[in-house]
Amino acid sequence: MKKLFYLMCLCPLALMGCKNVPRVFDVMDGPGMVNEKFMSLDKIESDWKTADIPVDNGDIRPTVINLITAFNERFPSFVVDSLLRKVNEPGFEGEYYADDGTGTIQHFPSKEYILFSTETDAESLEACVMRRDNGHSLFVIQMSKPTDPSVDFYAFYDYDPQTSTLKPEQEPWKKVTPVIDGNTLIPSFSLFDMVFAMGEFEPNDTLMENPIYCHTFEYDGQNIIYTGYQANIPEDEDE
Repeated sequence: MKKLFYLMCLCPLALMGCKNVPRVFDVMDGPGMVNEKFMSLDKIESDWKTADIPVDNGDIRPTVINLITAFNERFPSFVVDSLLRKVNEPGFEGEYYADDGTGTIQHFPSKEYILFSTETDAESLEACVMRRDNGHSLFVIQMSKPTDPSVDFYAFYDYDPQTSTLKPEQEPWKKVTPVIDGNTLIPSFSLFDMVFAMGEFEPNDTLMENPIYCHTFEYDGQNIIYTGYQANIPEDEDE
C-alpha cells in the first residue's frame, strides 16, 4: 500500500512535465508571436475565478468540447484555439499525432476527457467533465507551459443546466495544510482516470522530485473531497 501511494504521487507529477502543446498547427499565432486576440496563461490563471461563463447550446449535459469552447470564448488562448481548430476539422476521429512525434491530441467522449500535449516547450492542457448528483456538472481544465514565466494551474467550474452557465469554484485542495509547516503542496490530478493526489515537498527539494507525503482526494458524485494523507516510502526503503 505504501508503494501505491508513492507511485500515485510521483507518476502524475512526472507526467506534468510532458504535457506541452506542439507547434504543429498554424504557428503564425504561436508562442513568441504577437497576437492580441489571445490571453497569456498567467493572465488566465489570475483571472479565471473572476467571471461566470455563459455556454451557448449548453443543454442539460454539455460535452467537454462544449465547455472548453465556452471557456475559450471568455479566456481565449493559443493552446485551446489550436486544439479546437484540429478537433473541428472534418474527419477528426478522436486522436491526432504530429508527424514529427511531438504533438498529441486524445479525445475520449465516453470518458468526457480531452488532452493536448507535446514534448516541446509550448502550452498544454487537459480537461474533463464529471456529472454531479444534483444534475449539474463539474468542469475541470488544467493548463500549463514550462517556459518563463512557467504556468501550471487547474480551473474548476460548476455548470448549471438551468442557466447554461459555468461558475468558478474554489480548488478542492485550498483548505488542506501541509503536515509539516513550511513544506510545499503541489496538486497532481490525473483527470483521465480520476485519480486525485497532492505531493508534499520539503523546502530543500527545489526540483519537487521526492514528495514525503501523499495527500489524496476522491470524487463522491458531487465534489472532490479530501481523504487524508500518508507518508511516501521509496521502494528501496520498503523491502
